[in-house]
Amino acid sequence: MAACTPAGRAVKADGKVLVSSRPCLPRVTSALARAVIFSCAFLVPELEGAQFRVLGPDQPVTAVVGEDVVLPCRLSPRLNAENMDVLWFWSKSRIFVHIYSNGQDDYSSQMPQYRGRTELSKEGLSVGNVSLRILSTRLSDEGQYRCLVQDGDSYEEASVELQVADSIFPKEYPWKVAFFVTLAACFASLVAFPLFISRLRAQSRELGKRDAEIQKHVSELLHVTLDADTAHPELILSDGGKSVRRGNMQQEVPDNPERYDTDRCVLGQEGFTSGTYFWDVDVGKEEGGEWSLGVAKESTERKGEIDRDPRNGIWAIGHWKGEYRALTSPERTVLSLTKRPRRIRVSLDIAARKVAFFNADNQDLLHTFPLDPLSGERIRPWFQVEQKSQLTLK
Repeated sequence: MAACTPAGRAVKADGKVLVSSRPCLPRVTSALARAVIFSCAFLVPELEGAQFRVLGPDQPVTAVVGEDVVLPCRLSPRLNAENMDVLWFWSKSRIFVHIYSNGQDDYSSQMPQYRGRTELSKEGLSVGNVSLRILSTRLSDEGQYRCLVQDGDSYEEASVELQVADSIFPKEYPWKVAFFVTLAACFASLVAFPLFISRLRAQSRELGKRDAEIQKHVSELLHVTLDADTAHPELILSDGGKSVRRGNMQQEVPDNPERYDTDRCVLGQEGFTSGTYFWDVDVGKEEGGEWSLGVAKESTERKGEIDRDPRNGIWAIGHWKGEYRALTSPERTVLSLTKRPRRIRVSLDIAARKVAFFNADNQDLLHTFPLDPLSGERIRPWFQVEQKSQLTLK
């Protein structure tokens, strides 16, 4: 079994630092943590070995539009997978098709076009069968899928290619298929068959447009990194730009126009003018820690004391003096929580002009801000860190 190493600039398994070596993986308990694990599997070619293998079919699986299809996948040896995590996703576009975790299906991160159309055989899990059934197959379902199974700190995966064809034959009479294929070949030169093909292509294009429209509204998991050129001199960033804490003294750094010089803030490197994104921030377990996090307009003031609220182009929540608050104006809004958050999800939807904050552990909505019109201006992740705090980007 391969060992884990913590250096580099790809994605570390616990999500804290981008590394280029082999990651160890934590047990996943939330949709976004699973998404990070999936991103690791997608981006990092070598993974920690497991005590089992995940096997898919040697040949592509063929399905007919409108019928159900099973994408075979199993463990070798045939271990009980009921307490393992099973993730099915598209290989290229990194879309979640089905998630099974903590002994149940989790649909919170599932691609909308698969809602109500996927299922795992719960009886099969006990004997290592992690095959996925897709109901009422569509042309847009065609492509390569990956089945990832995680057990403890390691996982394995397999690929399954699905090919989808149209059916012009009633499935009640499968013995007639050969006859109709021959008949269709005889009349291929007639007008009816070319018209059928033309309509089929038009239908396929329409489905493609619809699925493309759906994907425009799907949140993209974002790997945020911190911009060292904007960080206040007292803030200490990790080598990979994935975590930040406050030091005891100012560092010798250039006093450039982009850098915060009074409030202990830092921006993310990424900036957005359109689209929908989300990222998680580990806010730590220190009870007395004080911090704020959210998004800010790129033009927001960085010199001198700033008003950290929407009037100044900052939309954020924070923890101050034992209370969780939304940085509203003119007064702060105290948040009502059912559970103390250890990890907070920031969800940015520029098209809908809103930014929402969630407890990533239980999906509770903490607060939602309406966004002002950006008029083409970029908006960036924003963080403030005071004593006893460390923020880590997941």
